[in-house]
Amino acid sequence: MKPNKLMVQLIIVAAMSMSLGLLTQRLALAGPCEGDVLAFCPGAVGVQQILPCLRQNGPQLSPPCQMQLQELQEAINQTHQACAEDIFMLCLGVPPGPPLIQCMKLNKDYISPGCKAGIMDLLMSR
Repeated sequence: MKPNKLMVQLIIVAAMSMSLGLLTQRLALAGPCEGDVLAFCPGAVGVQQILPCLRQNGPQLSPPCQMQLQELQEAINQTHQACAEDIFMLCLGVPPGPPLIQCMKLNKDYISPGCKAGIMDLLMSR
């Protein structure tokens, strides 16, 4: 069974937040979504809470924030394509969330160059 898109997105988002925190900084603290986070997600902490909150409030967000989220989704889709096989090969049957993140960390030396590049591109994209 191949991993579904949501599972891959969760691992990618978690990897981003755990790696450098760049997404949280750029999306919420210093980027075009700062005001939207304060208005719609005042209690959200970290990318794992902020991103779903922003998506839930999508139509009400400012145009710059909507554009940022669209660009992020495109980057996630590209990384999904680059990493789906790695997750399938290295972590088959591992449930999404922390167990999958741990599995990918344990197998970091075996992750394909394409997946690593995809994650780095995603981290640097916004």
